[in-house]
Amino acid sequence: DERIVKSPASLKVAPNLTDYASAKRAFSWAKARAELDGLPAGRGLNIAHEAVDRQLGELVRVDLILEAGRLPELTYIFKHALVQEAAYESMLLEQRRRLHGAVAICVERLFPDRLDEFSGVLAYHYTRAEQWEKAHEFLVRAGDQAATVAADAEALEHYTGAFHAYERRFGDRWEPRQRAVLLDVLELLERRRA
Repeated sequence: DERIVKSPASLKVAPNLTDYASAKRAFSWAKARAELDGLPAGRGLNIAHEAVDRQLGELVRVDLILEAGRLPELTYIFKHALVQEAAYESMLLEQRRRLHGAVAICVERLFPDRLDEFSGVLAYHYTRAEQWEKAHEFLVRAGDQAATVAADAEALEHYTGAFHAYERRFGDRWEPRQRAVLLDVLELLERRRA
């Protein structure tokens, strides 16, 4: 085992940490918190959380968003639909797709045991992310959820979306049986709605 050892004096730029072992022994979370104590709200260590809190606070202050609730999770809504639309439309299409995909993944990771409950939200975000396989999965689940409570119009909307998602994903390559089953369900719901 050959080790490469360089002395701090031989380096052109002085290293920030010259004696790791001493720094490790001297480190304490209490000292780190004390040094970072100047962050807003005195929360200290989670700088990203603080930055998001500051930005949301500013948006509330200028009356663009409102706090919609704190339980079970802190949520915000846009005060006006036009502001939401303007913010959304100002993003590049690829950025929107990435954000919708990231939101869907986040929801799946945060609530793995509640996916049926969030199937409509997941269907929406995966559709907007153009992740057709996942969009199809959650559109069908959302349709199933709506059908169980006799919300036929909503079920029809979700199943129609699932049909289009599957079509976009597989084009002409999807199994005729699957296509026929989904078309039968759509026809049945359409008749019940009429």
